[in-house]
Amino acid sequence: MAALMGLSLAVHQNDRGVKLYITDGQDSSMQNNKMHCHLMRAAAILRAETQCQVLMWNTETVMEPISADLTLIADCTHFTNYHAALLWTAVSHTRVGGSIWMCQPDRGNSWRLFQQLILRVNRNTPLLDVSERTYHEIETKHQDFLANDLYYKPNIHKPRIFALRKLRHETEQDRIAIMEHVERRSKTSQD
Repeated sequence: MAALMGLSLAVHQNDRGVKLYITDGQDSSMQNNKMHCHLMRAAAILRAETQCQVLMWNTETVMEPISADLTLIADCTHFTNYHAALLWTAVSHTRVGGSIWMCQPDRGNSWRLFQQLILRVNRNTPLLDVSERTYHEIETKHQDFLANDLYYKPNIHKPRIFALRKLRHETEQDRIAIMEHVERRSKTSQD
């Protein structure tokens, strides 16, 4: 609802040539994000060119994708039924050499399942290089919350940050492997 990661980066970006695409699958979220951009421009703290648009995750071939240098995804892997569409959308909208940064908690086994999907698509010729980023500040807060906050649940609250660097152009074989993996996983869990 707030696109805080993208807007925070945009505020600290001094290059006026930067383009920021803020996307969500819900129109109400887009209206909210458009208002955030409007208010930030009025306060003269947003210099980057911004475009807010609805973007539905899908596994179809994208005709004119955004070719992002950096794609940010926050707390989305808990939608396990949509892992194929999330991964394909992120990959097809990020340029080769660009990065996809994902920030989310584990949320049960949802992140593990998403990692398995990446491993599957990387099986033959790697598409993504994945690394987990750790930050002292996050670990310090995590320990503090564990000791002092009764409502803190690491599985749903502690952010994990992963950087996925796109190594090559995606192919139809990648798309099929992604869809088949999630479909097979879905059938296995129903049995």
